[in-house]
Amino acid sequence: MDSKFYLSRILRTTDNQEFNEPELLSVKNKVIIVLAEPGAGKSYLLDSLAKQIGVTKHTANIFIHSNEEKCASLVIDGFDELVKIDSSMVIKALVMAKNTSAERIILSSRSSEWFENYTHHCKTIFGEDPLLVYLKPFEEKEQKALFLHYYPQQNAEQFLDEADNIELTPLLANPLFIQLFSKSYVENNQRFENRYSAFKLAIEGLAKETNSSYSFGNNILPALKKIELAEDIFTKLMLSGSEGVSLSDSASNRFYPHIATLNSDINITQILSTQFFLPADGVEQHRPIHRIVAEYCAGNYLAKKLTLATNPL
Repeated sequence: MDSKFYLSRILRTTDNQEFNEPELLSVKNKVIIVLAEPGAGKSYLLDSLAKQIGVTKHTANIFIHSNEEKCASLVIDGFDELVKIDSSMVIKALVMAKNTSAERIILSSRSSEWFENYTHHCKTIFGEDPLLVYLKPFEEKEQKALFLHYYPQQNAEQFLDEADNIELTPLLANPLFIQLFSKSYVENNQRFENRYSAFKLAIEGLAKETNSSYSFGNNILPALKKIELAEDIFTKLMLSGSEGVSLSDSASNRFYPHIATLNSDINITQILSTQFFLPADGVEQHRPIHRIVAEYCAGNYLAKKLTLATNPL
């Protein structure tokens, strides 16, 4: 989804109690923990909640390196990123959140990375049970609305039927997959051949230059070369726990290393003009369009390295 289009979300507890966004913000629990699978829309939801309560959203692995400041409300995204660095960082971040004296704290994590002991630590640190809620998957109505946002002239019913033919339907409850597969569907003349092809076309679509008036002159890279370079960069970002890349020494830090230090190709910056990257909060900093895209590309990169005929990884 983009910043101009947002579908308000429904959240549920394990006992199937449901909340819309205003209802969630009215609960009495001091700490709310939003859990969902990759690409489900946690970051967009937290953007929406932060906007509604008038605060700026933080990412967890930057929050733990920031100075604690007193605040009334706190919104922190991506607690699962801390687990990759050190699980003790989760406890550190929770203690730091408490020290801000915020009356309302909203956190998010991949459900697969949030363990029961973290919930127990939450209760110990804050003196009360947190409210754990899960993002309710998009149903067919929301899937159609999102598809038509991207391609208003297309037939949403036909798209869903084509997806069902190759058993993609379960993935379409996830908004990121709707974005990726709708693009590959339209660019492949409104049809899917198979699941592998759908994924491959989606990634190739992200690499294509969409602005016909924009050019790097004679040195413009073909889409497949951009994919190759992006896969290399994404692998290094994923393995190092970094957020993204920077374009200058002044913008470089632990979470945004200079892109030239990750890959020496003279045309490496061209991948920042693809749909693989988005501008980050800092000047001259860019982050992957989504972690699930970065992980897919990194996985593909490593798989190819493992099966090389010569000098395999």
